[in-house]
Amino acid sequence: MYSKLISAQMATSFGIDVILAFGHEPNVLKRIIQGERIGTHFHGLSATTKVNQVKSWIQAGALPK
Repeated sequence: MYSKLISAQMATSFGIDVILAFGHEPNVLKRIIQGERIGTHFHGLSATTKVNQVKSWIQAGALPK
């Protein structure tokens, strides 16, 4: 679970919404796409500038040259 939360934190820092849901639930992806409230929704943070996006990308593990 720790790695899922770290991944969610990284994705939301790039402005991506994340939903953590139980994968064994029948038709879970289809139901989420249809708008059913399943799992925990983490809202992506809005990046305000290109500089912030680049810093986030480097922080996420890209090797600067």
